[in-house]
Amino acid sequence: MNTIIMDEDNELQLVVKNIKTREDFEDFLEKLVADYSQNKEAWQNDTLRSYLEALHGFNYDSEKDRPSWKAFAEMLLAARHYE
Repeated sequence: MNTIIMDEDNELQLVVKNIKTREDFEDFLEKLVADYSQNKEAWQNDTLRSYLEALHGFNYDSEKDRPSWKAFAEMLLAARHYE
């Protein structure tokens, strides 16, 4: 993984960490789409099927039971690489 991708990954994680509102979540979604467009090769789950399967697996394994904009963002971010 090159430095640019690592920097963008850190930026996404920071955005997720600071999500408190729906608008924050929408900002995260825009950044996630941009990350996919620019770094698709770095996503382990780069097809809709593999991404949704990873999203399901991450949610199943998660101990979080309270939905929030931040929790949704954490799930979507994790699904890029979750197995």
